[in-house]
Amino acid sequence: MANADQQQYFDDAREMFLTRGWRDFIEDIEGIVEALTLDAADTADDFFFCKGKLEALRVILSYEDTVKQSETLNDIDD
Repeated sequence: MANADQQQYFDDAREMFLTRGWRDFIEDIEGIVEALTLDAADTADDFFFCKGKLEALRVILSYEDTVKQSETLNDIDD
């Protein structure tokens, strides 16, 4: 990404993180993660499906921190 594109990306992400919709979305995802248990998996397929689902949800939950860390590293590199 070019610097101007990167800066716009970070600006847009920061703006999104401040919205009520983002906070509601994250709260919903946190609730799903809390309710999802690998213990309920009856088969190996169920187990790996739930495990994959948890991993995907955790990536979403870490998105804000990941973007902020990337922006910080980008600032250091500049």
